Amino acid sequence: MKLLLDTHAFIWWYSHHAKLSTAALAACQSPTNSLHLSLASVWEMQIKIQLGKLTLRLPLADVLRDHLQSLFSSVKRTHCSAPVATCPS
Repeated sequence: MKLLLDTHAFIWWYSHHAKLSTAALAACQSPTNSLHLSLASVWEMQIKIQLGKLTLRLPLADVLRDHLQSLFSSVKRTHCSAPVATCPS
């Protein structure tokens, strides 16, 4: 199964944080699942790193290369459940 992780779920999974539930951890570790991350989450993490609000053990590019099977190329309007006027272009 393909799992699309939000920013916090990915950070908690990567850092082995206790806030990630046992079920979520098991799903992330299952060899039958592939982990995916929105480009918006990558952008969010990079901003947090630049502001000093997020520290990872390795550079973000290395973390993504080593731990994700693929990245979504963009967030599209069809991914957004909010009214179209409030979705990113």
